[in-house]
Amino acid sequence: MKTFPVFKLFLMLAVFLSMILLALSCDNGDEVLPEAQPITEEESITADPPDHDRLTGSDFVQLGELQSLKGELLTQYGEWFLESPDKIYELHLGNHEHREAINIDLQAGKKAEVKGFLYEDDIAVVTMTIDNQDYAFRTEEGTPLWAGSGYGRQRVDDDSSGEGRGRHR
Repeated sequence: MKTFPVFKLFLMLAVFLSMILLALSCDNGDEVLPEAQPITEEESITADPPDHDRLTGSDFVQLGELQSLKGELLTQYGEWFLESPDKIYELHLGNHEHREAINIDLQAGKKAEVKGFLYEDDIAVVTMTIDNQDYAFRTEEGTPLWAGSGYGRQRVDDDSSGEGRGRHR
């Protein structure tokens, strides 16, 4: 009959006791965890910004500054960019249906002037001018026009005559 050396037996006992202690320390029992509290405005100012790769156009509106830039349109992997003389910016144009509704003709190599909320290398576009044609994406306050609460000047069904549908002229 083969016997275990004493140190192996001691090691197995130590591992077993460690597992029991770990299991007991993870048991919260009846302990009540405090509820999450909302962040105050002061805390939000000093807090680190969220992960840049997860930011949306609305985040860029809040983090950025309204600015105008000129450059050339570029596209890569379905995304649009503005190449200015000193930098390349990713354009956040929002909802694809809105782009179709305003009938914007995006073409790589076209000169464009973009007004939007600039944050680092990203622009949440407010307006874009291509070939002297203006296209609106957001209000100057940052509200997306496709959300139904913008000015709506570029909507397809816009009746700018001042008379509603169904009224007799």
